[in-house]
Amino acid sequence: MRKSVFTGILFFALGLVFSILSKALIGLPVKSLQETFAANLAVAFFVIISAVLLGIGSGVIIHWLIAFAKPLSAGILSLILAAVALFVGVGASLGLIVSNGWTALQALFTFVTLSITLFIGSLFDFFASTDSVVKEVKKFFRLQIKKLRK
Repeated sequence: MRKSVFTGILFFALGLVFSILSKALIGLPVKSLQETFAANLAVAFFVIISAVLLGIGSGVIIHWLIAFAKPLSAGILSLILAAVALFVGVGASLGLIVSNGWTALQALFTFVTLSITLFIGSLFDFFASTDSVVKEVKKFFRLQIKKLRK
């Protein structure tokens, strides 16, 4: 088992912790303008950090699951899921903007980060597949050259 899944689980768990902290900060009672500004700034910080951590963690876990396939198939599937995640994130944030703006912001950043993570993972898969193809072609030509020399 590759170690990347544990990194993904760690990022996802940290994202959940930051999400819980941001939820606690949203309902914080404030008295002055400075406290309101500080609370809103802290909420924005924790929402964005939690969304990025959740997106990276879930992206690494999903890519880890996909990586059991052949590299080219995994790369194509990662690209498709990256596009789907981007559209789902935009749709979810548009749907949630009416009820809760902070949740909509978190959904948007989570799915955009997930999409970016899967896209980068698909690039790794494509390069791995081209590397294996290049090695096979090299091996084939070496065998052909050896046959010609005999």
